[in-house]
Amino acid sequence: MNGIPPSTEHRFTLLDRFAQPARERPEAVAIDSGDTQVTYAALAARVAAVARSLREAGCGTGDVVATWVSDRAALVSAMLGAWSAGGVFAPLHTDAPEDRTRQLLDRRRALHVDVGADRGAQSSIRFASGSRK
Repeated sequence: MNGIPPSTEHRFTLLDRFAQPARERPEAVAIDSGDTQVTYAALAARVAAVARSLREAGCGTGDVVATWVSDRAALVSAMLGAWSAGGVFAPLHTDAPEDRTRQLLDRRRALHVDVGADRGAQSSIRFASGSRK
């Protein structure tokens, strides 16, 4: 690819792609969803809070982090936070019936994270029934 042998080609994750502008331009707008703008610095703080909460709750490499989110900033915070903690991000549909969502959480043995726009960087974390804790 591009004349660079695969063994020396640089590969970047989406976390890397987020970290660079967060370091270089922390006050730049990372998310603009109409009435809400979030800077890279604010988003980085939200991501760190989600990742820290997940680790404290026992999230490890490969754990499924199923998340309900109601807005774009919360979605990105939850996704990057889950990945930062080593988890696998799985968004949940906010309009899905509760029984269906509970079955999905139990079947996947998911760690459930509720990150809402009204909570900012705060996350409420609990294990779904049937999970490892």
